[in-house]
Amino acid sequence: MNRRWVLIFLCVAVSVALLTRAFWPTGGVQSPIPLDDEAVADLGRFVSELDAAPSEDVRVALGLLPRFQPDRFGEIYKAVIERSQKTPVREAAFVSWRKTGELDIETVTGVLRNDAEPSLRIQAAREVARQKAWKAVPKLLEAMEKDDQPRVRLVAQQSTGKILGIEFDFDPAAGEAERKAVAKRYHDYWAAMEWYHKAEERLNEKAKS
Repeated sequence: MNRRWVLIFLCVAVSVALLTRAFWPTGGVQSPIPLDDEAVADLGRFVSELDAAPSEDVRVALGLLPRFQPDRFGEIYKAVIERSQKTPVREAAFVSWRKTGELDIETVTGVLRNDAEPSLRIQAAREVARQKAWKAVPKLLEAMEKDDQPRVRLVAQQSTGKILGIEFDFDPAAGEAERKAVAKRYHDYWAAMEWYHKAEERLNEKAKS
C-alpha cells in the first residue's frame, strides 16, 4: 500500500513539474522589466525602456534575461551594449553576458575600441585576456597605443602580456611615439609566434575529432 502511494505521489510530482515548465517556464521568477517575447520584439524600443528604468531594475532584469530568452539573449545583450546611451545599462549587459560564458570576442573588442566609458573599455581589455583571445591581440595593442586614458592603456598592455606570456616595460603616461614603439615590440613577438599558435590550434582540433 505504501509503495502504491509513493508511486502515485511521484506521478503527480512529475506531472506538476511538466505543467509548470510548459506554462511557467521561468519557474515563477519575475523581472522588474518585462522580458517576454513581445517586450523584446523591438530591440530599439527595449533598449530605450532600459535606459529610462532605475539602474537596479536594469541590473536584475538583464541578469534574468537568459532565463526568459534562452535562444536570443546574446543578440539582445549585443543590442543593448551597442545602442544604450547609459553606461550602467551597457555595463549591466556586458557583465550579465560575460557570466553566461558566451560573450563573443567581436563584441568585446568593439567595446574596447568604441565605448565612451573608460571603465567598460577596461573590462573589455580584461575579458580579452580572460578568453585568451590570441587573434584579438592587435586590438589590445591599438588600445595600448591610442586610447586616450592611461589606465585603459595600462590594462591593455597587461592583458597583452597575459596572452603572450611576456612583458615589456611600458609607461602608459608616455608620449604616443614611445607607446607605439613598445606596442610594436609586442606585435613583432605576436607575429613571430603566430605560426606556433596556429599549429597548436590545429593539433587541438585534431585531438577533438
